[in-house]
Amino acid sequence: MQDYVSQLLLAINNYNPDDTESVNVLRDLVCWISDNKILKKDKIIAELLYLASQKMRVFGYNMLNEFTEEPISSTGYLSSISATSITNLYRSKVYSNNILDKSQQEVIDLFQKLPVRRLLVSAPTSYGKTFLMREIVFLNKDKYRNVLLVFPTVALLLENARMMQKFVLDNELDYEIIKTVDVALDNEKKYIFVFTPERALQLIAAFPDLCIDFFFFDEVYKIDEDYYTDGTEEDEDKKSVRSLRKPKTGESAQEFLNEDRGKTFRIALYLLAKRVSEYYLAGPNLSQENFGIGMIRFLRCNQITVKEINFEPTLRIAVNAYNAKIEEKMPEYLPESKNTNLIPYGTKINDRIRGVVSYIDNRKYGKTLLYCNSPRKAAEYSVKLADRVERDIYESYPDSFKSFVQHIKKEYDVDHSVDEWSFVQVLKKDSVYITENFQNIFNKKF
Repeated sequence: MQDYVSQLLLAINNYNPDDTESVNVLRDLVCWISDNKILKKDKIIAELLYLASQKMRVFGYNMLNEFTEEPISSTGYLSSISATSITNLYRSKVYSNNILDKSQQEVIDLFQKLPVRRLLVSAPTSYGKTFLMREIVFLNKDKYRNVLLVFPTVALLLENARMMQKFVLDNELDYEIIKTVDVALDNEKKYIFVFTPERALQLIAAFPDLCIDFFFFDEVYKIDEDYYTDGTEEDEDKKSVRSLRKPKTGESAQEFLNEDRGKTFRIALYLLAKRVSEYYLAGPNLSQENFGIGMIRFLRCNQITVKEINFEPTLRIAVNAYNAKIEEKMPEYLPESKNTNLIPYGTKINDRIRGVVSYIDNRKYGKTLLYCNSPRKAAEYSVKLADRVERDIYESYPDSFKSFVQHIKKEYDVDHSVDEWSFVQVLKKDSVYITENFQNIFNKKF
């Protein structure tokens, strides 16, 4: 126990926000100890965890540890004022019980101070980019009459439309939430449009004189076909990227756009950037050095400021699977894993994926995300992983889940090939774990 106290004290004292190594050391210690309920029972360690969160200005750690106040009451009057002042400085303007992290507050402050309010934010997944959008809209509620929010999928559209409806009601704002273009607009009213890129294009076409004061464009990396992350996918993925072309003879505009949604994203963003003065673009882990020429030119011509957030608030344990050897590496100042396994797999990436997933299952890591460079690869990997299930478990699913699968097959059987759809295949062959999670959804009323 004393070792952890010493390590935390040393990491807190050595913390320098401009030094990546010191930031990562303190973050990893806080994450590791926060997952250990026995360690957190020690009052000194609990107090140090609280101080570490305050020092880093990452207040989510205190929420994780359920610290609504200091674990040990302050003995000095000035220290109490200091802790309260720090917390209030980063308190959300939208929901007072939410405390922004330092970098999140920096994004909001940067946007508000920009002479040309056009900002691209690159940050890790689940950083809170849409949460920051709500903060920006709230701060400018008197200035923005018409707000457009663009999300890549209908599912995200519906989810965020519900969130924005709650945002409007909770803050007693006079916005009306719009999810479809088939509406009559009143010039005297204020609107928040929550659309996909396709619907955004329809909005521009249907209401050419509509004045949009601010727009938010999520997952903006999808507009850049030349953008790649780490080059780990097979070469055929890179070869499949197509350049812009003219529609073929007899090809409808919708068919042309459907060939690659990246075209739709680019057209929507280009038109919006031409007619809207202030906007906020967001994407996960974008590195400017990987931007294509078109993206670089777009940013420069539109005077868009780029803000890259490289800090990840969670502990990352590397599981390397480059060859036949899977090696788990933890930061050197944490207890090292003694389990380094060898698993047989071939050179094909699908075999490697299956091997890594088996390793994750055996180690009982729990919920895990696999990132893919394309929807096609995501579907391919999903089917291959589902094929690992040799027994027929569909009949053991609850009736509510079976009803859901039948609903999907009925509603989306456009060309009578729904049974070949990867989504249906995965739903029918995946583990019972999936059904347990879906059961909670079925029991809710929407």
